[in-house]
Amino acid sequence: FRALYAKNHQPILDEMKRLGFITRIETTTPFTHMAGRTRWDLRVTITYRGAEDAVGDGTGYDAAAEAVGARLFPDLAKFKAEEAKRFALVEEHWDVIVNSKE
Repeated sequence: FRALYAKNHQPILDEMKRLGFITRIETTTPFTHMAGRTRWDLRVTITYRGAEDAVGDGTGYDAAAEAVGARLFPDLAKFKAEEAKRFALVEEHWDVIVNSKE
């Protein structure tokens, strides 16, 4: 999973940051082992320039991400197959949109 994430998804996030849709990307892994349902192995916190970008609400984020993916990964069939494999390896996945009061 981590190798496919680094190969396929991280470059798209990095490019979306370069384009200004994302302002910060933080990737963390746990320091100690955890048990049961609370376990997680990778957490990616993405700070978007605005809430609309986080949910793809008419800001052009989705179209820009698709264009970035097509440019970075011209072999679309291979890219989609690897992304399907990456998600098949995931036991649980959730997106949580939060507001920061900073």
